[in-house]
Amino acid sequence: MARGSIRKRGTNCWQITYDLPRGPDGKRQQRYVTVHGPKKEADARLAEIQHELNRGTHFDQTTMTVQEFLDLWTRDYADVSVRPRTLEGYTGIIKTHLKPAFGTVKLVDLGAHQVQRYYSKCIRSGLSAQTVRHIHRLLSQTLRQAVRWKMLYGNVLEGISPPPVRRPEMRVLTPHEADALLKAAEHTDLYLPILLGLFTGLRRSEILGLTWADVDIASRRLVVSKTMINLVGDPDHKNEPKSRRSARAIFFSEEVAAALRSHRQRLIAQYGTVIIPKIQVCARADGSTVKPNALYKGVKRITASASITGAHIQCLRHTHATFLLLAGVPIHVVQARLGHASIQTTVDTYGHLLPISGAAAGEDLQNFVGRMWAGLDWDWVYRVQPV
Repeated sequence: MARGSIRKRGTNCWQITYDLPRGPDGKRQQRYVTVHGPKKEADARLAEIQHELNRGTHFDQTTMTVQEFLDLWTRDYADVSVRPRTLEGYTGIIKTHLKPAFGTVKLVDLGAHQVQRYYSKCIRSGLSAQTVRHIHRLLSQTLRQAVRWKMLYGNVLEGISPPPVRRPEMRVLTPHEADALLKAAEHTDLYLPILLGLFTGLRRSEILGLTWADVDIASRRLVVSKTMINLVGDPDHKNEPKSRRSARAIFFSEEVAAALRSHRQRLIAQYGTVIIPKIQVCARADGSTVKPNALYKGVKRITASASITGAHIQCLRHTHATFLLLAGVPIHVVQARLGHASIQTTVDTYGHLLPISGAAAGEDLQNFVGRMWAGLDWDWVYRVQPV
């Protein structure tokens, strides 16, 4: 049994002293831990430390740096617990921000004011408030795990508020702009993904993840079963949908069905029916894969050629949702169509549109929305009770 003792330091304050295994030089290595609370909590913590030492699973909290802990957290938690795109974002924040700022600081010495000062420095240097909030969320998440692993007794970030973020105004295309975009894209490889974005509200990753096995043109129905994302070294990485609600069936209009038939016939002429189910729906005319970055840049290029300013691929999804809400489609139906995990996400993003009537939206909008309505499963809509 590993040795240890408890000494009272004040009212409800106890110091635990214990020995680590002797180092290579044979010298004794004593460590000290302070516990606040009744003595039974100190007794329990000492017993826990002794158990960890006997099993060889004890972390030396007094010497581990933030950098060492982040490496440990990434290897033992994030690598096996989060999606590849999320992991890539985490490692980028850790490498670019957390390690340079706090890497050499001992984990147990990381202080709230130290972190708050760093946030202020970031804002003054021109970093966006949204980026600072991403840093804050990740650091807080890692420190919560440190508490669960008994490496810290509390999360110092609980008393810190990241800078507020002003939600950027969504760019929604007008019906005239949407038609102009489709016309500009008509004879390009990006016409179909743009049409799908406008008329189904799919995310970019979902549009590019579609294969012909996911599409039933006869019943005008597609299934979101996989996504395509861009990872470093793997620009067309396939993954599962981001949440349970993201895996969904979507009905589409005859306008979309006609475009799918035409594109499919071109691919059949090129490759034959045998391998069509395996091919990306939005593949180029030569059968090559359209990748996420290529779609993003291509849409920017086409919008510029159509004299549409400030638009990008995500605007197609926003436009789809906005048009349906302005036309009076229930918000819980829009939520299901967009694949939002929570209706609160839909309300937070589009709630300001709900009081606006379809009649007030104008004739052009009604005409354009009319082309989408055939893509809604109205039998399903009427079976579902409003939220």
